Amino acid sequence: MIFFLFGNDTYRSRQKLKEIKEQFLKTISSGSSAITLIDGQKTSLKEINEKSSASSLFTSKRLIVIENFLQNKNQSLISSSLNYFSKSLEKKSENVFIFFEDNEFKTSTLNKEAKKFFNFLKKQKFVQEFKPLDNAQLLHFVIKEFSKYNKEIDITAANRLISSTSNNLWLVSNEIHKIAHYNKNKKISKIDIEENIAMKLEESIFILTDKLGQRQAVEGLKQLELQLASGLSAKYILAILRKHLQKLLQTKEALNNGLDVRAIASKFSWHPFATKKLGEQTNNFSVNELKEKLAKLNNIDYLDKTGQKSIINSLELFFSNK
Repeated sequence: MIFFLFGNDTYRSRQKLKEIKEQFLKTISSGSSAITLIDGQKTSLKEINEKSSASSLFTSKRLIVIENFLQNKNQSLISSSLNYFSKSLEKKSENVFIFFEDNEFKTSTLNKEAKKFFNFLKKQKFVQEFKPLDNAQLLHFVIKEFSKYNKEIDITAANRLISSTSNNLWLVSNEIHKIAHYNKNKKISKIDIEENIAMKLEESIFILTDKLGQRQAVEGLKQLELQLASGLSAKYILAILRKHLQKLLQTKEALNNGLDVRAIASKFSWHPFATKKLGEQTNNFSVNELKEKLAKLNNIDYLDKTGQKSIINSLELFFSNK
């Protein structure tokens, strides 16, 4: 038996692979040793044969997962493998083979023998291509995933979550998991999603200012580019940076005045964990440095509002320490 799983949506293809493995262990074998993983890009026909022929005390059937075999550059191997697996099907081998491709590829980029093998796999009974979900399917996915945690989400909130994660199911699933575990409400609203996005942004701002404090200009610029690429506006990034540096300055001065992290969190009504991170990050700056950097950010805002210079160019200079 041969399965062939491929497509750009690697989240769902990985879920399907996991499902097949679990079903195999449940119905065929109770021992995980009956499952073998082979790196298809580096394998040889000898390895495939040895691992599929390996005996087990618990079962005669084996599940062999061969990942990214179509990416193997050895055309001779692929040609020989086509003959090998064709004969395996004719002999009705008890083994189950799963060819899994998690690398994005186009048939036009495959070499001659790989195209033949691809066509062979496409003719098998158990073939599934995982294409990216459309908007309606994504909406259904989000609602269904929240229901697994006994949560409900309205359409507006679900669409906001989808747009904030660029339709990436790995990110969507991760955010659903976080929101479901940290939100006590049964019904998830758009406000809940916005708060989660704000928390994520705050986390990224911590990374950005860490690079700033550690004088890592190149890494700081990379983080800035990532935030811009994620769809955040330059004005929003500037506003969050200013707010964050203001908090750093307040924390630094409070620490210098003898307050501990718990007292600072209480004084400013901040989250204790975030306050602890602020306290750690103040080690990268002196009070004067924070005041100087805040003044520069305020000037960037002024230059933008007066039309003298764009925020992006100013921030790039800011992180380059120029």
